[in-house]
Amino acid sequence: MEILTHSQMRTYRECARKHDLMYRQGFRPVKEGDALHFGTLMHAGLEAWWTGGDWLAAIAAEADPFDRVKAYELMRGYNEVYTPIRDQYEVLAAEAVFEAPLLNPETMAASRTWKLGGKQDVVLKRIEDGHVIVVEHKTTSESLTDGDYWARLQIDHQISNYVIGAESLGFPVDDTLYDVIKKPTIRPLAATPVESRKYTKQGFLYAAQRETAETPAEYAERLREDITADPGKYFQQRTIARMNSQIEDFMFDAWETAQEIHAARKAGRAPRNPEACLRYGRCPFWDVCVNGLVPAEHPETFTQLANVHPELA
Repeated sequence: MEILTHSQMRTYRECARKHDLMYRQGFRPVKEGDALHFGTLMHAGLEAWWTGGDWLAAIAAEADPFDRVKAYELMRGYNEVYTPIRDQYEVLAAEAVFEAPLLNPETMAASRTWKLGGKQDVVLKRIEDGHVIVVEHKTTSESLTDGDYWARLQIDHQISNYVIGAESLGFPVDDTLYDVIKKPTIRPLAATPVESRKYTKQGFLYAAQRETAETPAEYAERLREDITADPGKYFQQRTIARMNSQIEDFMFDAWETAQEIHAARKAGRAPRNPEACLRYGRCPFWDVCVNGLVPAEHPETFTQLANVHPELA
């Protein structure tokens, strides 16, 4: 049977052609997108933090010094904010892979083609009352004070998927804790181009200009000051309840999506969605669709995976 993950369903809804290239043919871009890469880096730090590991070591191997500094300062701030409540929980599981039947919600019969799959970030037990809580880590560029960000979670299928996943691992879920970290908008300062530099009568550069680029240490200090001044801008946790009706809605949507994927494969069709090409920056398969590039002929750009769910390996 094939695994159906939340990421796969989201990709299919975004663009059937992109889904076909990634999940039937197994192609991935060689260079990971910056946002995805940084999210993976933060996940490594958060996993280590919750399991009592060395979160600094988890991000120390990051090659880019500014990304490493950014991840470190965020984790340092996270550690200061949440260490006081850490002892309220027992960690039951971290980065646990799950598989669960994909059920037809009308008949409750299991699919003979697909099963749900995924990986839990953290499953906790609150010591005070024994409640089991699924923790979902997120990094985002969106404002954490925007009510729409949190309201959207009421229809976020990923939460329902992970509730089912946790219960398939034997953890009866009481709540979901959305643990969100906002990515800094502060960027490293570059040196002012020579031709653009302006000097005072005393021979000093104007205050907003620089002779040299900001070093990682200087960037870290500036970022730390901003995080310390307003930690609520960067770190928020909220409990998201899941009612049976919401789980049922997810089951209907997942079942229908699986049926559509199966029908498209039988028909040998994977329609493109031009509206998605530039939705989150240029799609990594732009040249495949627009310029006729054959992924298998360009190993410098695309790699072909034997396992189309490497995150579950």
